[in-house]
Amino acid sequence: MITIDEKHKCCGCSACASICPNNCIIMKPDSEGFLYPHIDKEQCIECGMCEKVCPVLNTPRKQGEPKSIIIRNNNASVVEESTSGGAFSSFATSIIEDENGEVYGALFDKDNKLVHKAINKTSDLYLLRGSKYVQSDTNNSFREVKEKLKAGKSILFSGTPCQIAGLKNYLNGEYEEKLYCIDIVCRGTPSPKVWSEYVSHMEKKYNSKITRALFRNKTYGYHASTMLIEFENGKVYKKSGRVDPMMRLFTRELCSRPSCSECAFK
Repeated sequence: MITIDEKHKCCGCSACASICPNNCIIMKPDSEGFLYPHIDKEQCIECGMCEKVCPVLNTPRKQGEPKSIIIRNNNASVVEESTSGGAFSSFATSIIEDENGEVYGALFDKDNKLVHKAINKTSDLYLLRGSKYVQSDTNNSFREVKEKLKAGKSILFSGTPCQIAGLKNYLNGEYEEKLYCIDIVCRGTPSPKVWSEYVSHMEKKYNSKITRALFRNKTYGYHASTMLIEFENGKVYKKSGRVDPMMRLFTRELCSRPSCSECAFK
């Protein structure tokens, strides 16, 4: 049975909840808004699978030196909508169009909560583009990925390094011949609760629901981060990352998950 005595030893990937054969583990937010596993001890059968799958307890070992290449999408509009060079969109398009596969990534749902979801149309790629400085809820995505891989579907999964490690531990080498993973260069995952309170503050201030949020809009080019928010009533908010409170909290490492300070995957 997995126990979280020290919060910096849990990255919140949900692999333990996904692997549990008795469905007795659920992810619940703590006072800071980060998800942690909670176990129904009466239902637990002490199989130990949750401990075996935990990527923090079983961190993947480094294998050789990585090869580096620089990629930039040749579609200017895709680059404009992306945080960096739009490479993700190229890979995702290939999976969808060339392999008839699906792409998992982080998107904002109707309540502006960041969750992992699958898309199977290139017209929906805009939902997954762009960095989102909030920890996403992987919910049931690991189980979905396994079932789709088992059925022969090609899958591209994009996430933080700890989420990718959790997914790979969960799959344990099974059905991975059609799995492609993209993990981001991560500097920490901010609290979903902080993001939720920021959203509430902005919607109250502008008296309208947020319909789109871009954390690093290229208003002033690549080298300046601008928070851009669009509202249902047509209003638009643009503030430099040096001024916007959400971006300031992120860049100053004031609201990241405890495990990020001792990242096992860097």
